[in-house]
Amino acid sequence: MKYVYICPDTMAGIFTGVYDAWASKVGHENVELRVKEPDDLEFFCEYITVKEDMDKAEKVRRSIQRKLGEGVYHSICYAACAYFPDRAQAIYHTLVDFFAKEGAASKRPLASGWHPGGTGSNYFENLRNPHVKRLQEIYRRVSMESYRYIEILRFKELENKVLFAVIEPEHNILQFLAPHFAERFPLERWLIYDKGRKRALGHEPGKGCALLDGADLPEHYQEYCADSQADYERLWKDFCNHIAIKERVSWARQRQMIPIKYRKYMEEFDTK
Repeated sequence: MKYVYICPDTMAGIFTGVYDAWASKVGHENVELRVKEPDDLEFFCEYITVKEDMDKAEKVRRSIQRKLGEGVYHSICYAACAYFPDRAQAIYHTLVDFFAKEGAASKRPLASGWHPGGTGSNYFENLRNPHVKRLQEIYRRVSMESYRYIEILRFKELENKVLFAVIEPEHNILQFLAPHFAERFPLERWLIYDKGRKRALGHEPGKGCALLDGADLPEHYQEYCADSQADYERLWKDFCNHIAIKERVSWARQRQMIPIKYRKYMEEFDTK
């Protein structure tokens, strides 16, 4: 018999699913975690709907941080915010591998390798386990996209002096952008809007960052930009055009460095 836990599509929901599945004691090999219900039900499967429980999620978080370190927790948080439907399964069985009797948590610390956080242990070296390997892949995809948006995100100044930016990422990365921009613009009021998820990350000087779900973006939000915004955009485009050496322009190299999907809100690629 296989037991399929259907978790809410949130980090706390996945951690709650990990807690419930672990506490069920039906055998880790018989457990599967999903973040959405399957299109077709399988025979000899019991489907269990998980309700998000912050207390259970907090217990899982504390166990990961205390026993495996901040680096592992960092990687799992990134993986939990991916859009891949198999991420909950990868997280659960990776934790099973780490906490197993002969797993990484019970062994002596290994030489630091890919493992982030500088904790001195490379828990992710067991690539023979497909779940551990898959978690690495998911982590890399999410972290690469978050770093990409840190590099290319463009703010516009609104009439009320708020710096505003729109993004459409594949993964739910807003919370991972907060530390960088809070440090970069500590004295500014700014807002980053995830258009696809209708989610916003706001910053207020002296109060830090906050996430807002269910935020709607006005269709003609460009009308609220400050009068000087158009002048700055034109100057930026002129600078990018004049600094380029036409004989050395490589469109293939440009697409490699900045894929077309990221250019929608970058003024230097706007031909209007």
